[in-house]
Parts: sequence; structure tokens; C-alpha cells
Amino acid sequence: MSTEIGIDNSVKATPGEICYTGASEGDWTAGEITLVLHKKIAVKQQQAVYKATCNFKFTGSNPKGDPITGSEKLELKAADTKLSGKDGGMLRVESRVEGAFGNELEIIASQSKLATA
Repeated sequence: MSTEIGIDNSVKATPGEICYTGASEGDWTAGEITLVLHKKIAVKQQQAVYKATCNFKFTGSNPKGDPITGSEKLELKAADTKLSGKDGGMLRVESRVEGAFGNELEIIASQSKLATA
């Protein structure tokens, strides 16, 4: 049995399409993705991802044309497992979190499989 796990180049941030509170138009942008890599688990010399965070920023306006700005922080964190113990788990491909405004943070196909006996 094998499981595809997230590695440092397999995390994707997708801006949402729902306007920030009070805004009638505008756009979200994704900031830099910050990763916490697993201390001990690696595949093909790439550390497994334990946690990923991204700050999304909104810039827009209300119906009167007044500027509206906002932000949303998303965090995707692996649960601890018996295998990993206190060192933390690892995020698997298709792990994802969606915020209130449609912003998403997800692990996409990584081509790295962790095999178990």
C-alpha cells in the first residue's frame, strides 16, 4: 500500500471569489505559502509537509466606491499519528482547507509516494 504525501513543491493556494464583508467588488490575492516540514520523513530527498499556511489579501470597494480591504489566513495541518508520534503527521495529497470567502489551500499531486509494508 502506498500514500501520496505533500512535499515542499506540492502546496497550492487558490484565491476565492467571494467578496470580503461589506465589499461589492474586488479581488483576493494569495500571499507566500509558509511550510513547516516534517523532521524525519522524506521522499526522494524532499521533506514531507507537516503544516502549510497562507495569508490571502482582499482589495475592493463597497457599492459607494469606498475602498474595502481584508484578509483571511488559512492553515492546513497534519494530525499526529501512531507512526509519526510527537514529530507530527504529514499532509497527504488532496488534503485541503477552504475559508469563508472561498480561498483554498491544498496539497496537489506530488509524484512522491510513501510506501508501507
